[in-house]
Amino acid sequence: ADMSDGLHILFLEDTPSDAELAKAELRKAEIGFTARRVETREAFLQGLEEFAPDLILADYTLPQFDGMTAIQLARERAPSIPIIVVTGSIDEETAVECIKAGATDYVIKEHLARLGPAAEAALEGKRLREEAERAEAALKLSEATFRTLIESTPDAILVQRDGLLLYLNPAARKLLSVASASELIGKPITGVVFREDVAILGELIQQVGSNGGVNASCELRFCRTDDAEVRLANVAALAVQFDGEPATLMVARDITDQKNAEFQLALADRLVSSGILAAGMSHEINNPLCYIISNLEFACRETPSLVQKLRSLAEGPGAVPATPTALEELARDLEQIATALRDSQFGAERIRSITQDLRVLADAQGDHDLPIDVRNVLESAINLVWHETLFRCQVIQSYQRVPLVKANTAKLTQVFLNLLSNAVHAIPEGDPTENEIHVSLRCDPDQRVAIAIRDTGPGIAPDMLRHIFDPFFTTKSPDQGRGPVSYTH
Repeated sequence: ADMSDGLHILFLEDTPSDAELAKAELRKAEIGFTARRVETREAFLQGLEEFAPDLILADYTLPQFDGMTAIQLARERAPSIPIIVVTGSIDEETAVECIKAGATDYVIKEHLARLGPAAEAALEGKRLREEAERAEAALKLSEATFRTLIESTPDAILVQRDGLLLYLNPAARKLLSVASASELIGKPITGVVFREDVAILGELIQQVGSNGGVNASCELRFCRTDDAEVRLANVAALAVQFDGEPATLMVARDITDQKNAEFQLALADRLVSSGILAAGMSHEINNPLCYIISNLEFACRETPSLVQKLRSLAEGPGAVPATPTALEELARDLEQIATALRDSQFGAERIRSITQDLRVLADAQGDHDLPIDVRNVLESAINLVWHETLFRCQVIQSYQRVPLVKANTAKLTQVFLNLLSNAVHAIPEGDPTENEIHVSLRCDPDQRVAIAIRDTGPGIAPDMLRHIFDPFFTTKSPDQGRGPVSYTH
């Protein structure tokens, strides 16, 4: 008699009444099932194939079959199905052999009350195994998908443990110019990092290890040998499990070409600014140059007359008496020439100052940072925009004593120049006494140097505020430069 509900349970039992007693115990345990009873080897194999049982309850001794053989057949044909041996009598040695052969449990018919809990335990074990198998299959699929992802990503991915490389994806092999990962697997990771960046790499790995696996990032230069091409990359690192042990995974994005392009664009922007300033300051150079030429012409014109007067005062035939009036006239002429020369010197100094400031701005000194006096950099930038402020505003300077700052002079000059230029251009011409640009320099409590540049112009339009840190964003035309965000971002 089969009962239709839930599980399929296959009974290997030659006594129908014993099978019914077993079913009753299962019902007491509130196990819903469909049952099929078989007695022979052929019927048992057919039941495995057609009935697809979730649980097998097998008697150990039958007239035409036996429980041990049934266990062996079940393990061969359907190894995931739990088997409980239900028998009238079994010694301990036979029970152990059944368990070793693959039985899940055994129950003595005299203690049939154990059958319900034993069946529940066997079914729960089967469920857990199936879940584990599904999870393992999903994990393998996930790992395969992940490996496909990292193998195809354009970013370089490296895995290291204890300073040794464990894995490189194709993009990493390209970054490091190696044909096969085997060339580097097991080698020190410091061997692929530019020697001056090895300390930065160590700090990155230490940071990942000390912050609970949260990712850290930095810029690193990769280079396999001293004479090989150096590639700059943004590197993010995080703690992972690799082959079951802790490791550090690093994702490196090659930004060498991007940095080179930014450098060239920045240099071009500095040259544009230099050109604009040179054109704007042509009259600033021309004015002192005009009076230098005029004064030198005056000195050249008056010098022969002065020489003649000096000679006429000399002793000898025809000498003019050195009267107080004559001496006073001579002193006046000398003072006029001296004044003209001093004015010429002042004009030459002004021209030299302008050209030096322009040279600082246009100097492409790369990324070298040196200790500099920020006040001098500010003064150079102010000098470069001074001619533009004449008809627009006054420049109010407030400087405190500050320490030297490690920075790039040309880049910092460009930042200040862009800020000052933007401030000047925000103020209309016509009323310089009513408009001001305030430039302040101070040191905060943490010994950080703070520079503030503010103006009395209208400010930034609200719809432009969201763009102030977008690299190279500007509202200026190309022939006016780019504004400060190119360098302050």
